[in-house]
Amino acid sequence: MQVDATNVERSARQALDQGDPERAVFLAREAVRHAPGMWQPVHTLALSFEKLQRYDVAAVCFRQTLQLCPGHPDAHVQLMGALLREGRALDAEAEAYQRLRQHPYCTGTWCNLGLALRQQRRTAEAIAAYRTGLQHAPQDASLHWNLSLALLAAGEFKEGWREFEWRVAAGISPATMRDEPLWQGEPLEGKSLLLETEQGLGDTIQFLRYAPWLEQQGARVVVDCQLRLRPLCGRWLAQEPIDYDFRAPLMSLPLLTGGVVPCYDSYLEARAAELGEGFKIGLCWSGNPANVNDRFRSIPFDLLSPLTARNDVRWFLLDQKPGDTVGQLASTLCGLDLVISADTMVAHLAGALGRPVWTLLSYAPDWRWLDEGDSSSWYRTMRLFRQTSPGDWKGVIERVSGALSSALAVKAFDRSDCVR
Repeated sequence: MQVDATNVERSARQALDQGDPERAVFLAREAVRHAPGMWQPVHTLALSFEKLQRYDVAAVCFRQTLQLCPGHPDAHVQLMGALLREGRALDAEAEAYQRLRQHPYCTGTWCNLGLALRQQRRTAEAIAAYRTGLQHAPQDASLHWNLSLALLAAGEFKEGWREFEWRVAAGISPATMRDEPLWQGEPLEGKSLLLETEQGLGDTIQFLRYAPWLEQQGARVVVDCQLRLRPLCGRWLAQEPIDYDFRAPLMSLPLLTGGVVPCYDSYLEARAAELGEGFKIGLCWSGNPANVNDRFRSIPFDLLSPLTARNDVRWFLLDQKPGDTVGQLASTLCGLDLVISADTMVAHLAGALGRPVWTLLSYAPDWRWLDEGDSSSWYRTMRLFRQTSPGDWKGVIERVSGALSSALAVKAFDRSDCVR
């Protein structure tokens, strides 16, 4: 029986649109088998593998799409994106330069070039790439957003926080649905101020440091926080309907305060859990797998054996599930002597609670950790351990194990030993 490859490919796209990439792969492969010269099923196959986070196969399919349809409007940029998500920054950079020689005004290519350079920790070059792209498209939100992250990672905060405001236009943060006027630095004595949360739990925890600072300016602060964080935000939850004088997106506060970044020993509180005797260390090795950068920040558990095999400490595995509340986790963290964590919400929570925390970072980490240094301007009790080459978690774990041995050898182990 003759198969209509066009209809099969159309069904594959429908499956992909309906959130079933595995069926989309099956149908797209059938279409390719019956019409190997058509580019459409190959492209749908690439998009389906990308949705499944099979970026290596997706990159191969995007290349095949370009062989069959050299003028495809999106496949070049999509190919670079797949290479970046796979961690092949040098290949993505080469693709970007090749594309720019033919299409120097392609803003998506300038954006991916900047991302490839950032992934190699060539941040100054990434900033230059974003600026060049913006010369061609001054209102491109993705270029502005990625420029902000590179500027912040480089420590160029004044311009970085201004560019950070493009996050809504870039689709990173939702637009507000509220009518209250935006606070723009007016005196707050006797005024009520609603802080709107925007992104992940870790972002909210990091920027909650502004709530006590704003209270010190005389404001009545209310936080519209995520459900999972409510056990920690009780003092800032509205107990009755309020007509707020002002609102402020939580992550706009560095800009709205003129660059103020409050840094406390702790600004969240929880009752410490009773965890027994011995030196107690909490270990978190992975974050939300849906995060686009999770493959870079999460650590394969078997690489942690130099730590977990030690019998001179008691280990507590901090494996958070998406539906868990944070209250019990905070209680556990407060009962520990040390937290060792990948770049996840757990690290932010430990820092906000003032717990000693060692944060393990990828080669080109998130903007908030900067490109260099072993301390954090956000958390006083945090110590940073960085990869010295892309993907080298083994070296990080060796240094953490050595630091732990040194710290335990000190007669009085305290916070200063942790962050030193």
